[in-house]
Amino acid sequence: MELRNPAIRGIIIVIAFNRYEREIYIMTRRFIKLMALVCVIALTLTGCNLIRVDEKADLASVVASFKGGTVTKGEVIDTYNNTLAYYNNLSAYYGVQVSTDGVLENVVEHKVREKVLANKAQELGIAALSEEQETAVKEESDTEFEDAVQSCWSQYAEEGLTDEEIRAAIEKYLADDRHVTKQMVIDEHVQEQIESNLTQYVYAGVKVLPEEIQDKFNELVAADESSYADIAAFENAVTNGTKIYWMPEGYRTVKQILLLFTDEQREVLSDLKAKITNAETSIDEITSKIEAGEVPEEVEGEETVSYEDQLAALKEELEGYKTDLTAETEKYAAELQERVDEILAKISEDEDLTDEDFDALVAEYGEDNGMKTEPGMTQGYYVSANSTVWLKEFTDASMALKEIGDVSEPFTSIYGVHIVRYYSDVPAGAVSYDSVSSDLETEVLTEKQQKEFDDQVAAWITEADVKYDYSSMAQG
Repeated sequence: MELRNPAIRGIIIVIAFNRYEREIYIMTRRFIKLMALVCVIALTLTGCNLIRVDEKADLASVVASFKGGTVTKGEVIDTYNNTLAYYNNLSAYYGVQVSTDGVLENVVEHKVREKVLANKAQELGIAALSEEQETAVKEESDTEFEDAVQSCWSQYAEEGLTDEEIRAAIEKYLADDRHVTKQMVIDEHVQEQIESNLTQYVYAGVKVLPEEIQDKFNELVAADESSYADIAAFENAVTNGTKIYWMPEGYRTVKQILLLFTDEQREVLSDLKAKITNAETSIDEITSKIEAGEVPEEVEGEETVSYEDQLAALKEELEGYKTDLTAETEKYAAELQERVDEILAKISEDEDLTDEDFDALVAEYGEDNGMKTEPGMTQGYYVSANSTVWLKEFTDASMALKEIGDVSEPFTSIYGVHIVRYYSDVPAGAVSYDSVSSDLETEVLTEKQQKEFDDQVAAWITEADVKYDYSSMAQG
């Protein structure tokens, strides 16, 4: 659970691409994580909207006051400038504008929050760290600061300095240019631990009632029933390992042994498959025109080919592609036949082949990554007659199996040679309440605890009667 302010907790960039646009979504983590990148992406503290660093400026100017304390310009200026410089560098690096709206306010508000919570922990007598907590803080701080040092090491090593000189130079750079010191890292971890102590204090009074768990279950079942009316949405969710609370009808689970064709072979087959699809689409379009009584538009100086002749040519072309696809597939499959025969021999030797036996064959021979990672490795693939995410060959072979435990004959696709086993039927409707109630209790408790803590923090900050004054934080 992340209780720390996003403004100064480092930055994770998730870049989402689609056909027409690129967007950068920014989430944030611990500030020192940003510092671990300082020598990977050079930060420049000369950018738009940086707060002026004037030696004559009064760094003791109060930018926020509240019952029990103040926040000064000197306490936030370095954090703000470092954070904003990083955002500006992202803009330049990715060639897009990254919004910095609200960064200043966020940094100051976080410092207020930090101090208010520290005061509250002191008031409640839970600000002191235990010996175990102090040890953990030291270990985590050492690791994080060392990560920042190591991120710069190769650049300074090029200067031919000793290890001691390199470390001293990097630590000076972090302190002077990035305003990051070992003590700052320690202080941050101490504050994190104090907040953790506060959360445990608040959490202690939060309980979950049985009816709340049932209500959550009913809510999730209803949501899934609505969402998974879309078969593709269900199949993508279950394949991605999403927890499912309602199952559509007609599903079974299967596992497969897949022997892959080579990359080059798969490319040839994929190209032929695409040509077949394009030809079939064109045939459908021209057939519709013929049925509608349309005729081709005549172009002066060019021979007009009737739709009937175009259709005949396309059908001939289509048959040629299909013939080529069959021939190439059979040729590639023949190269795998020895391994296929070896697998079939092992299956036939075991009259009482169990799921575990087939799993062992999948592990030994299979080349499908989905069978080597979760959730596919354990639960298999969910398939129905109406499946949309699987190849038709795979769906047809899976649904042709009559009994649980049946194994298909080898069949081919553009990927390779498949052997499929029928593992189980999937009961339709809501999953068993008992199978998920324990996890739901934890989920509901976590949600209630977080809400209670957020509400309590908001109340404490309201009680502190915070007043802000940004007049000393001039930008330039």
